[in-house]
Amino acid sequence: MQIGCFVLKRLTWLLLVLAVNSEAQTAKEIIDVYFKAIGGADRWQRVTSKFEQGYFVEVPTKNRQLFNINSDTLFFLKKYKRPNKYFFNSFTKNSSSSSTQCFNGEVFWAKTQDGKLMVQSKEDSRYFEQVNMMGLADVLLENSTIIEYLGEEELDGKKFHALKIKRNGWLLSQKTYFDQYTGLPFCSTMIGSQTIRFTLYKDYKSNEGITLHYSEEIYDEQWNLESVATFFSIRIDSPVSDDEFEPRY
Repeated sequence: MQIGCFVLKRLTWLLLVLAVNSEAQTAKEIIDVYFKAIGGADRWQRVTSKFEQGYFVEVPTKNRQLFNINSDTLFFLKKYKRPNKYFFNSFTKNSSSSSTQCFNGEVFWAKTQDGKLMVQSKEDSRYFEQVNMMGLADVLLENSTIIEYLGEEELDGKKFHALKIKRNGWLLSQKTYFDQYTGLPFCSTMIGSQTIRFTLYKDYKSNEGITLHYSEEIYDEQWNLESVATFFSIRIDSPVSDDEFEPRY
């Protein structure tokens, strides 16, 4: 009887190990296919900078109409420079004022629409050093990122591979759906967030040997469209000076 229990426990343990290893292998396969689809991990790691220009439009919803909130077009410019510099500038179509947020590798600073400059201490800026990334590829390449295969899930009648991704420094985990045919991300959402939103990635194009999406659509938990972001220009490896990330008084 004791031998039988031991054999059963041993078999259960082996099945558990096989299941965990199978999930890990499946996650690795999905990530390998993803990197192949975007042009290769080696090519991505050679990227030194990325510029994004585009506009963001909020779709009129019932709640916005109820509170008489008018939608406006937000134009934006994003700059990324390795290893961790980030710049974001935006202005609305109906206003000449603009706002800026930036992490220069050491401190985070922001300039509001009324022209006020706020510079955080290095200690308070550590969070931005952790989260500023060029994209999902950076997160997946980090050894400290925890990746879990959630199986196949269906969205709008189509099956996708779902991965749970938690980067070191993130408070929440990200759930990303990968297209089973192209290997590219189709949709993502945050796990554990009180406000559920789905971001769809569309209009993929090859840019300097790297496949990037040029459109993002955001939906609420009932799949009502809330906003659309369109990138009309994305430049890879363009020269950018460190001075462009310094506070502007």
